[in-house]
Amino acid sequence: MTAFFADTEKWNYEYSHLVKCLGRAVYVVRFYANVYDSAGVKLPDDLRREALQERRKCGSELIASLWAVRFYWFFRLFGQLPPKKDVEPISSRLMGLSNEYARGDVDELKRLLRI
Repeated sequence: MTAFFADTEKWNYEYSHLVKCLGRAVYVVRFYANVYDSAGVKLPDDLRREALQERRKCGSELIASLWAVRFYWFFRLFGQLPPKKDVEPISSRLMGLSNEYARGDVDELKRLLRI
């Protein structure tokens, strides 16, 4: 029985990490909004590189943490996590923005993140 309760710490960590990654995705989209919303404006290369790297890092960490959460269905059942079908495209769109090919996906990304 104690093994079960010891394992709940792992579940809680995995769940908390995914929630943190979702929050980080909101932060990255908001904080670097000027980088992909400024068509025709010359931005410093270091800022552009930083934004691209942060989006890629955030997208990768998000998809990795999504698949690490055991009993996702349980957290989903109680409305604690969004559907996986919404989280996967968030990661994909962040990766796309980091490759600079998905500029039009920003509005869809904001919709998926509910911001």
